[in-house]
Amino acid sequence: MKTIIENIYNAFAEGNISVVLAAMDENIFWNEAEGNSLADGNPY
Repeated sequence: MKTIIENIYNAFAEGNISVVLAAMDENIFWNEAEGNSLADGNPY
């Protein structure tokens, strides 16, 4: 399992988003917390 996660992180770091997305379930659903400090798109 560790190797799978490491491969996903490495692919993300290299900008290989197709590999990252291929590792995710096709029915993935993303929930953002209300009031998230990053909600305005500011990464800091």
